[in-house]
Amino acid sequence: MPKTLTPRIQEQLDNKDVRATFVFKIEGIVNTDLLSWSIRADRSFGTMAAQFALRNVDGKYSPGQSNEIKIGDEVELIERYGDDQTDFPKFFGIVRQRSVQKSAEGTGITLNCLDLIVKLQEIDIDRVYEGTKTELRNETLTAQFLPAPNDA
Repeated sequence: MPKTLTPRIQEQLDNKDVRATFVFKIEGIVNTDLLSWSIRADRSFGTMAAQFALRNVDGKYSPGQSNEIKIGDEVELIERYGDDQTDFPKFFGIVRQRSVQKSAEGTGITLNCLDLIVKLQEIDIDRVYEGTKTELRNETLTAQFLPAPNDA
């Protein structure tokens, strides 16, 4: 179901002055250290993947720290327009990989995330379901032909 646009957003579209802002959340908490992101969709498998780069000042997101980002944490990227508080979810998924980088500019952490469909691999769905079997004996099949197009 598509969202209806608020008058404030519609005004921005009419004036051709759309000011998008993005909100990044980890485990439901707004995170302001987001530097960049990229999102990819695979239509063949119906999945989405995202990569987020964050400032990692003093290593606060590194393993063993108080704000450690763990494998399996939920992440969310929300798009908003100007000062309007209507949320348009852009990505929702879980952290599958993380890597910490150190450079002359500072420390960063990159999160590789997949959407929730990846949780299916953790579910035991290798089950065998079998219907009720009924043995048929002395069954005779007769052909039922459709009328040919020229048989009117």
